[in-house]
Parts: sequence; C-alpha cells; structure tokens
Amino acid sequence: MQPSPLGSVSQDLAVPAQCPATPYWGGNDGKTLHITTARQSRSAQELTDFPHSGCVLSTRVEVPGLTTNFFRD
Repeated sequence: MQPSPLGSVSQDLAVPAQCPATPYWGGNDGKTLHITTARQSRSAQELTDFPHSGCVLSTRVEVPGLTTNFFRD
C-alpha cells in the first residue's frame, strides 16, 4: 500500500478510548503510529469503561507517516 498524496484513508484502527487526541509517527521507518488520548474532564463511568484514556497508544502500521518539515526564521 502506498501513501496517498490526496490524503485518502489507507487503514482504519480501533482505539480503546473515547477521546483520541493527537496522532504522530515515529520509528526509523515512520511506521510506528502513536496516538495520545484524553483523560481530563472524562466522566468516572467513561474512565471505568475505557481505562486506556490518558495513555499514549502505539502500533505498527503498513504505510509510513509523512516526515516533519522544520523551518527557521
């Protein structure tokens, strides 16, 4: 599977939290996806039902993420 320059969906992943926040890619090959999840302001029932809330989750994916472009003033 090749990355799409148009941003098409290449893979769906289930996340064991109600409020995934920020995805970011890592690893030497850019194929480790990390996802932060929110815990603050989540109800007690939600935290019981979704104990991974507030965690950083990681998984390997087939398509690498884009590299970060840094710039200087």
